[in-house]
Amino acid sequence: GLVPGLDLPATLFADMGGSLMASEAALKAVMVQRSTGKGVFQEVALSDAAHWLALPRSWGLTQPTGAVGGAHAGYRVYPCKDGRVAVAALEPHFAAALCTAAGLPVSDMRTLFKPETHAAIAAFLKGMTRQQLDQLSVAKDIPLHTLA
Repeated sequence: GLVPGLDLPATLFADMGGSLMASEAALKAVMVQRSTGKGVFQEVALSDAAHWLALPRSWGLTQPTGAVGGAHAGYRVYPCKDGRVAVAALEPHFAAALCTAAGLPVSDMRTLFKPETHAAIAAFLKGMTRQQLDQLSVAKDIPLHTLA
């Protein structure tokens, strides 16, 4: 599913994932050799890496209705006063910190999937500069990254 048509993907997911899997296989081989005194054969296929990296998409997590596809208000890219901010407040304690900073009550994490929560967080972030957001991130332990 990473190559939907005739165009090549915009990233080298399989190659990069395969290199990580190969380094893990090499480390495993060293550990096995040290513990047993015997060598092992490890095979790494780029197709396995691509399949593994595509799992969140095939599970629907990265689709627009998925938690990491934009449906969760704490996991999105929003405009701010002087750029953009990528927010990764998916875990409940991070999401609660974001909502508290925005002045929103959070009694239930399902609140983060409601359109009114999206709108309130968008309005809160839109009113802040990148510098203010960077300071907020440190002060309130909110995972975000500002972008020009």
